[in-house]
Amino acid sequence: MNRTDKRLAVKYGVIAGLLFTILCFGCWSAGVETYATFLTWYTWIPAIFVLILVGAFQRRKQLGGVMTFKEALAFCFLAYVIYEVFYAVSTFVLYRLVDPTLQERLTAVIIEKTRRFMEGLGAKDSQIDDALETAEKNSKGTYSIAQIVLGFGYTLIYDFVKSIILAAITQKRKPEGFPDAQPPAQPSTT
Repeated sequence: MNRTDKRLAVKYGVIAGLLFTILCFGCWSAGVETYATFLTWYTWIPAIFVLILVGAFQRRKQLGGVMTFKEALAFCFLAYVIYEVFYAVSTFVLYRLVDPTLQERLTAVIIEKTRRFMEGLGAKDSQIDDALETAEKNSKGTYSIAQIVLGFGYTLIYDFVKSIILAAITQKRKPEGFPDAQPPAQPSTT
């Protein structure tokens, strides 16, 4: 991966990371209910995927409309790594330094929303109690430094899979029978 590839991938990774950070802290400042809603929607809306897809198409355009799978994969994965660094740092800062009680308050909101949702579906009380107990148990111990590092590693595996998908979408092979593209000749200054 050359310097230009890295620069553009870093640019898109930083844009994605800043987008998440701004939305994260903005929704948090609006209240724990808004923040809980943000976390739910952010999980399901592929904003970062689309942003990196746009970046990969831009990189392909820079390469003259041709990009190998390997080039696309390297671009996408580097952008995701940069994004995940922002995600991890933002999460650590918010949950450990800015608002250490956020996790407890967020868990209470999520449990209440889960209860209302399951009651609306007509779930049995025993099913609701089991689901809420599991949710509460799973929320214990999260957002420690160890959990953030572990989550970062797991997420990179998932991001690599997404990078493979993006690379498959954005790669474009040189048509058969065409000679290698040569860069345009530089005008003589003599």
